[in-house]
Amino acid sequence: MIDMTGAPIISTSATVYSPEWWMNRLSRELDDRAFPMQRFDDYYQGKHPMLYAGAKYRAAFGNLFAGFSDNFCGLVVDAVEERLDVEGFRMGADLEADDDAWRMWQENGMDAWSQIAHTEALVKGQCSVLVSPDEEDGTKAEFTVQDALEMAVGLDRCSGDRLAALKRWGEDDGSVCFTLYLPDSIEKWRTKPPKGGTTAIRTVGRYGLIPREVPGETWPLPNPLGVVPVVPLVNRPRLRGPGVSEIRDVIPKQNALNKLFLDMLVASEYAAFRQRYAIGMEIEKDPDTGQDIEPYKSGPGEMWMEENPDAKFGEFDVTDLAN
Repeated sequence: MIDMTGAPIISTSATVYSPEWWMNRLSRELDDRAFPMQRFDDYYQGKHPMLYAGAKYRAAFGNLFAGFSDNFCGLVVDAVEERLDVEGFRMGADLEADDDAWRMWQENGMDAWSQIAHTEALVKGQCSVLVSPDEEDGTKAEFTVQDALEMAVGLDRCSGDRLAALKRWGEDDGSVCFTLYLPDSIEKWRTKPPKGGTTAIRTVGRYGLIPREVPGETWPLPNPLGVVPVVPLVNRPRLRGPGVSEIRDVIPKQNALNKLFLDMLVASEYAAFRQRYAIGMEIEKDPDTGQDIEPYKSGPGEMWMEENPDAKFGEFDVTDLAN
């Protein structure tokens, strides 16, 4: 069996498109995207791996250049994001609908939050916006930008309609919370306490869940909108597959630049104090270990002397740094 993304469905007893099926399906999608999206986020923040020419160079200079990086990934994303601005809405001939949408946009501070949403989508390939209606005032709604590492949306392959959405996040006490958004209801769950007699009544992947009851709310909570209230914002959308991070194609170039800069820094370190050698002398050995005893200490303030008149000293040529 194949799911809507073309990936094989892990065997489960849940009925296809049932709430339990959607929770397993979307939770698995969050697991699958976690590593690549976190990698893109790390590169955007300048957290790059240091690529030395060999293990000895890493051992010698790892701490010295640990904080070094010339972050072009951030520049690529920010240059695109600076050109993305929402200036208004057009909804056919109904000008009042345009005004209502713009009013709600401004009430939620989306001029600023939309910039964050654009950045998230450019870095990770997608993000989402959760729309929560105001129960007391039907002319108002709350918009919140959701991290793609915490929110996944299931779409109909034929129509593109939103069929379900799942938000999964960790709390400070170590528990994991789930909120499943369906067209007619909203289910809230959490992992069972680590100790105690509470029995999980739903299993999602490695999580055993119990209902997460909120004071003043029914369970499950009715969805007054009649549609899944989560709108995905996808970068470079295609008919199939997820969005594409702007950083994806920049990472190999970023790694190559970091490698070149590190090589230059290592070369300049050796050029600052040339490597010297001595020949024509006997090397003493440690009587206990049999290992050679280093006769000289190399350093700017060290002098090398040898009683053997046949001994010779010299220094290696440095790497040409002209390029």
